[in-house]
Amino acid sequence: QKASIFSFVVYNICMGRGTRNKQKADISVSRRTGTNRENIEIYSRNHQTYIDKTYVDLAPEEKAWVQVATEGLPVNDQTLIYEVGAGEGRTSRYLEELGFYPTVSDAVYEFVDILNKDGRKKPAVILDCLNQNIDPAQDLIIANAVLLHFTDKEIEEVFRRFSSSLKPEGKL
Repeated sequence: QKASIFSFVVYNICMGRGTRNKQKADISVSRRTGTNRENIEIYSRNHQTYIDKTYVDLAPEEKAWVQVATEGLPVNDQTLIYEVGAGEGRTSRYLEELGFYPTVSDAVYEFVDILNKDGRKKPAVILDCLNQNIDPAQDLIIANAVLLHFTDKEIEEVFRRFSSSLKPEGKL
């Protein structure tokens, strides 16, 4: 199980923004050169471009790792799943299709506004995971194509916060 979760984390770092479009949005974000604050500002200014250039549905391989990540979790509104950096909400939409009730978050106000107009099972919330904690006792935290936006120093803090928010048997 740990290898599967590790693979999905590596997959997300490598996949970038999750676009399968040849013409990607002109959103210059990089784990190596930009801080989280800079990336949030870029996405805020370019949120509509990002949405226009991103597929609405998850790719089959993305659906597969979501299924691996949720394997063994009870499908009900008591299972605590928290999506960090939801963007336009593809991953949480798929989780809802599977029967889960994820908490959906993003650090970009424009994305949260769009998510809240999208008829979600739960309201989307603002979360800057470098400066705010996730609600405790999560069964699963998903950060699809999010980790690449942090510097090495920032990612240590993100993982510390994520780890402290999981149940003992929780998954990232």
